[in-house]
Amino acid sequence: MGSNTSPEWVLLFDGPCPLCQRAIRWLMHRDRRKVLCYTPLHSAWTAEWKRRHAPDVVWPDEVVLVQDGHYWFGADAIAITMQLLPFPYSFLGTMYRFLPGRKKIYRWLAQHRYTWFGKKEPLLTTCLAPRSWREPRPHSC
Repeated sequence: MGSNTSPEWVLLFDGPCPLCQRAIRWLMHRDRRKVLCYTPLHSAWTAEWKRRHAPDVVWPDEVVLVQDGHYWFGADAIAITMQLLPFPYSFLGTMYRFLPGRKKIYRWLAQHRYTWFGKKEPLLTTCLAPRSWREPRPHSC
């Protein structure tokens, strides 16, 4: 396992969720500076990373954004992730942070995601572990 001199932003997402998979693909296309890394919440890499770096953190079953020992969950993770993207998405992320009821909306969507979108095998697993733990990103990503 290599190390990276600058802290990475790692987004942990629900791998079998088609809505989450689409959201990750959407983010990958808009993250022009490549500041984000992505990995499924229930992957072997994530389990090993949690064991090594955050054994005492209580991990809810929702999207998690990790950066340099800091953790944001659910709606907060989405807002900050959006803020990392270029304009206008960064502006929308800032506005989203101040949206009343955003956490309730997030929980409601998360609760119904499998009912509405089904469940698939995690497709996004081949090149999404953080850069410091893998080879350079293939062009297909």
